[in-house]
Amino acid sequence: MRLGVLSYSKVRALSRIVTVDNVDDLIELGLNATAAQVDKIVAAYRHCEAEADNAEARAHADRSLSVRHEGATTVITLRVPTEAGAVVIGAAQRFLD
Repeated sequence: MRLGVLSYSKVRALSRIVTVDNVDDLIELGLNATAAQVDKIVAAYRHCEAEADNAEARAHADRSLSVRHEGATTVITLRVPTEAGAVVIGAAQRFLD
């Protein structure tokens, strides 16, 4: 903006989603899109971020554990977020080897 390359409108919109990881891509976007296009892209990006946050919150809220004993075995049903599931699978695999 200081150099006059990006308008105030574009900088304002892009500042809503900028991170260290995406700053170069956003500058490129600002240089090649109109202010209206930048606004639409930023709005869509924010919507997607909100959806992802909601999905993570739902995954956390939906956690559950059920245990059923069947004779000499135990059946365990576990619902956890995907990352936690990977850890649990790794630990459980030791009992199957």
